[in-house]
Amino acid sequence: MKKSIVFAAISLSLLAVFATSASAQLKPDVRLGIYTNGGNFSAGAGLAIPIKIPAFGTLVINPTVDYLFISSAAGSSATSIFGHADVAYQFKLSSSPITPYAGAGFLIAFSTVSVEVPTFGFGGGGSERQTSSSTSFGFNLFGGAEFPVGPLAIYAQGKLLISSGTNFQIGSGVRF
Repeated sequence: MKKSIVFAAISLSLLAVFATSASAQLKPDVRLGIYTNGGNFSAGAGLAIPIKIPAFGTLVINPTVDYLFISSAAGSSATSIFGHADVAYQFKLSSSPITPYAGAGFLIAFSTVSVEVPTFGFGGGGSERQTSSSTSFGFNLFGGAEFPVGPLAIYAQGKLLISSGTNFQIGSGVRF
């Protein structure tokens, strides 16, 4: 019990130090992407939190949320929302404004599928909507590059999502 309290206190202290040093550098972002498994488009938003570590470089903590626009047949609908908790390492190129990065993280996916199912009974047919929902967890591996454009930064990245299935997202966005 005492070890847990000490660990929690140290963790909160480190988080406070990082949050204080990074608070002036919080960078909201918006993104668009396409998932190669099914060709579904996505739109999302996140927050980039750069943390400079002396003699190591810069880590960027990047929680994001993506909404998938899933095409579906008449009488059915599908929704997927992905939450990502990613950390990236930025590679500094001394003679270039471009900043490549690579990282990994966790994902949680919420999906819902609704289908209109015909019912056959006395007095004629009808239909009934049946809905199924699922939640899955997984990992992300990604890489990309950030390009400064005035006070903004445009980025492009590829992200491998490993969960109950494997998917690859190609995306681009803007950090403010």
